[in-house]
Amino acid sequence: MHDAASAPKARGKRRRQRHGEDVASPGASRPAKSHVRSRFFPRDSSVATAPTPALTDMERQVLALQEAYSGVLLLFECGYRMRIFEHDAEIAVRELGLRAHRPRRFLQTSVPVQRAMHHARRLVRRGHKVGIVRQLTAPSSTPVRQLLERDVVELYTRATIPAREPTAAAQGEEQESRLDDEGDADDQDERLIACIVEETATSRRLFAERTHDWSRKAQRSRPLESVRIGVVAFDVHTGESVTHEFEDDARRSQLWEVLQSLQPVELVVPAGGFSQATTQTIDSFVDAAHSRSSDVIREEKVANEAFSRDARAESCGQGAIPPLCEACFGGLQAYLRSLALDHVLLRMTLPRVRILHDQATVPRFRLPIATQMDLDLLRCAATDSKHGSLLALLDETKTPFGARRLRQWLRSPLVDVAAIRDRQSVVRFFTTVSTGRVILEDLAEHALPRSKTLERDLQQIHLGTASPQAVYRLVAALDAVRHLPVTLQSEGSMPSMLQSLVATYPSLDDVMHEIESMVEFASEADRPVDHVLRPFWSRVPDLQAEYADAVTAFEGLELKQTELLERYRDLLREPALSFVDLRVGASRDVERVLNVPRQRGSDAVVPTDWLMVNATESFVRFTSRELLVLRQQYDALKSKQSQLLSTAWRALLRCIDGLVYVSGMRVVETLAVLDALGSLATVAWQQPGYVAPEFVQGGRVLRMEDARHPVLDSAQYIATTLDLSSSESSCLLISGPNMGGKSTLLRMIGCIVILAHIGAWVPATRVTLSVFDSVHSCMLRQGSNAVWIDQANRRASRHAREGPGAAEVSALSQITRLATQRSLVLLDEVGFGLTSAQAMALASATLEYLRAHVGCLVLLSTHMTPVLEDPSLRTQTRRVGMSHHVVQTAGADDHAVVFSYRPEDGAVASKRFALQAARLAGLPPQVLDDAEKQLATCTRNASI
Repeated sequence: MHDAASAPKARGKRRRQRHGEDVASPGASRPAKSHVRSRFFPRDSSVATAPTPALTDMERQVLALQEAYSGVLLLFECGYRMRIFEHDAEIAVRELGLRAHRPRRFLQTSVPVQRAMHHARRLVRRGHKVGIVRQLTAPSSTPVRQLLERDVVELYTRATIPAREPTAAAQGEEQESRLDDEGDADDQDERLIACIVEETATSRRLFAERTHDWSRKAQRSRPLESVRIGVVAFDVHTGESVTHEFEDDARRSQLWEVLQSLQPVELVVPAGGFSQATTQTIDSFVDAAHSRSSDVIREEKVANEAFSRDARAESCGQGAIPPLCEACFGGLQAYLRSLALDHVLLRMTLPRVRILHDQATVPRFRLPIATQMDLDLLRCAATDSKHGSLLALLDETKTPFGARRLRQWLRSPLVDVAAIRDRQSVVRFFTTVSTGRVILEDLAEHALPRSKTLERDLQQIHLGTASPQAVYRLVAALDAVRHLPVTLQSEGSMPSMLQSLVATYPSLDDVMHEIESMVEFASEADRPVDHVLRPFWSRVPDLQAEYADAVTAFEGLELKQTELLERYRDLLREPALSFVDLRVGASRDVERVLNVPRQRGSDAVVPTDWLMVNATESFVRFTSRELLVLRQQYDALKSKQSQLLSTAWRALLRCIDGLVYVSGMRVVETLAVLDALGSLATVAWQQPGYVAPEFVQGGRVLRMEDARHPVLDSAQYIATTLDLSSSESSCLLISGPNMGGKSTLLRMIGCIVILAHIGAWVPATRVTLSVFDSVHSCMLRQGSNAVWIDQANRRASRHAREGPGAAEVSALSQITRLATQRSLVLLDEVGFGLTSAQAMALASATLEYLRAHVGCLVLLSTHMTPVLEDPSLRTQTRRVGMSHHVVQTAGADDHAVVFSYRPEDGAVASKRFALQAARLAGLPPQVLDDAEKQLATCTRNASI
């Protein structure tokens, strides 16, 4: 491939030069042996090798950029290919499945230019930082080949790489979207960068020490039973931030929960490191995330000096966030500065900052990550995807920010009865009031779908990377929601929550008028930038004058080329002679070459200084030296025009950003709440048999009439009636045969309690409950949840060789430490991985502790008869069993079990039900007969 824009035939020495990217410099040094070896192409030492070729100018350029951007995988634009060299090529071969070769000194591979972003997305998902090296100068049209100027113009990580444009399919990325479905999901989910700072926990903050200022020896040797940790997470694409400062124990369990809740894709940490326990917890989180998927969480180290409380002075306002989180902003800003994105933190608005507080400071609903997985809230363990989860049932949202808000509600239910009832009133208004249904339909069909890309377009304009299409979409979205308060107005009474949303909704009329005065709108979506900027030129007179001069000079060049064409027609006596644009190979276009008929091209009238580009049966294509000079001038003017347009476009984006960013993000916040509420209302309206739960003050109440599992409701789930009020008992022991529905009953109760606390309606005839402050669970994990949680528990522990029994004990330990009197605890088959005696002892002791010392509501399903008959658990303990019927089959020795899937008082499972479950599972008769004999033998020996 040639760097030149034209491909004239070379003569003399040039014809004998080897075909390559750049011509080697005459004075280049020639090392005796290459120091670069590739595991893909090992060299045989027994065979004499030719001397290593000298470095070309292009190869020197590659080395210089790789040295300047150490740790960045660079993709070099070379014509129509993006080339990857040396160690970066090895990574690309491993991660992308490409093939590499060594044409000269460097191992290299390449991908098409139009597929560069697709492969960049694949690389950043594997934890690499990717740099795009562009050609800053146009290829020369002269026969003398010159090295092109190149530099890194784009740096991407998984958290910062742009999302796909909605028109990606129209731009030829349809195949890319099909090949990278995970990337599409990545575009929709939050991509948070989490910055972490740790200090010692002292009674006086003045004497606290930052652990990253300690030596490595001190970090390993000094035991820290408790520390204070600050976490700031930021999403570049949406502008949302999460801040959390908390005091953690020696196990760093709170840090683990925060990381699991946020699920950041990148971590920014001080170069000095953390205490040993914190380092182990972060490493465990990174390893556990990678074990579940092929994605890698990138950990970026920033200099200690960047973590200063004063670094965020202009970011969020004074006193807006916890003190230790202020130190995180310095490190986060330093990291974003290395990606040329530090300006995004300067315009953070408080409505976009989500502040998490300690349970002791501000009451909040605690929902551990283990409980979220046990109840399949966000992902289903059976499918290892969203399908089959509670979120999949509730998600009827129309916008990405509405879907994220619904996930936040599901992760963090409410503990304030007034706030819960406010959401319930809006859901009731949308589902039962005729005007409310009209409003909901209007939102779902018009306002919300048209504002689907509003948040992303606002952030792209804020980053200065928006295209004209993004500006068009922004204006169209704002126009669709500018009269939203009028849409929400109702003739009758309107819920107070909707009234508050209407009262705080910003006015967009002046903003829209100002934007429309700066941008020219047209029906064509791909209108060039210079047409879009026409109304804006008057606001930048200096740029307008320079651009007008460039346009005038460009018109002068066009006139000169026309005069040359007339002269050439007279010279060749060919009135039909014309310019054509020629594509040379697959690398480039050559514009304005002379298309001379073959009979004229072979005549002596063709000047000898003309250069032949190529030839066909009918035509010979020439270019002249005069045309080459004009082409150089044309390229220079075109480059200047492009720079002026880019400067003016960035100025326009800054003006639009100053006008609309704050008010636009307030609109996004309002639409996100409306979208999430509309989703809850749609489920309550479309799903049959849903009611609004009733909350009572005081006591511990949980009554359900004809309740059903929300996810299994469509599969004709048998309704259950249950009363677990404090006047009856504080513990519920559930027994029953295998596959009788014990685990499903526990999950149903947990899901209904969580649905009630987010303001949703529930599948039941009636539900009455008091306010809970947490739901904890320890269940028999299956599928991906088993691998995920058990591995996380073992790695978070300081004893990495502990088995599944230790993981079970660790989970129970966390429940006993975090549960309160208002908690709901769900225990299923306690003692997995332990012996029968150990399991019985652990179950009885845990149940007694939670009942007597904590006083929370506990539900335990078990097969262990000693636990069910434990005399110490007779007070405030209720025993139920999953009802069933044993049917003797006529003419057969075996029995059939018929399940009713309803809890009944006093029902206890028989010892034969394990074999009945095995028979239902389809085990061979020989196995079942042998099991019957073994059971009889064991029972007889036990009685002796």
